Amino acid sequence: MRRSLAHPGREGLGLAGIEGPNLLEEALRAGLRVACVFAAQGAENLLDGLPLPPETEILLLPRELLAQALTTETPQPIAALVEPPEWTWAHMLDGHEKTTPLIVVLAGVQDPAIWVRFSAPPRPSAHMACSACPER
Repeated sequence: MRRSLAHPGREGLGLAGIEGPNLLEEALRAGLRVACVFAAQGAENLLDGLPLPPETEILLLPRELLAQALTTETPQPIAALVEPPEWTWAHMLDGHEKTTPLIVVLAGVQDPAIWVRFSAPPRPSAHMACSACPER
């Protein structure tokens, strides 16, 4: 998990680590394959209602053990390993003949969403990519 958070998609299985219930919901909504979910004991209720496929492995861990594996200052009680989507620059730039796409790349930022919110006015063509972006 720690390696997948630090270097998403670069090691053996090509999985990326994500942290927090909101990022897990977004990954499921985006149709990403969720290989494994890590939940802190006592936080299992955060998985209720999530459309996790039956092949997704769910591991319950002591909160302290999960926190040690995560890289954020305030670890979330839920984390997961997901298969990142395959994309190319053409995917990002196609269909934007009338507008110039806004592409923001962040690495190691504690709260990347705030950078996107204040970097430019909202655009339908805005994209964001980050390395090891936690949620708060």
